[in-house]
Amino acid sequence: WEVDAEANILSSRYEKTVIRSAGALSYDEAQARLDDTRLDDPLTASLRILNTLAKQLKARRMAAGALVLGSPEVRFVLDSETSDPTDVGIYKHKDANSMA
Repeated sequence: WEVDAEANILSSRYEKTVIRSAGALSYDEAQARLDDTRLDDPLTASLRILNTLAKQLKARRMAAGALVLGSPEVRFVLDSETSDPTDVGIYKHKDANSMA
């Protein structure tokens, strides 16, 4: 897809392609790059552009009445020997989670 700065689709085409990934990042790693203002490498710049587009597309879906089904994700910390839960917490949803 070719999109403009407001996330409007300008053109699209479907072809047989090969993806050359510039990096494999977890959500936390991607979020760390988004948050670190000192980083200005090409991968981080691409992530910031993608994040901006993702926010615009999400706002557009919400304005059009999108149904939000997300609920808090519970995370358990397990004892390494017994696998018994030792702690519980809520996973915080970050911007990077909405980019995929």
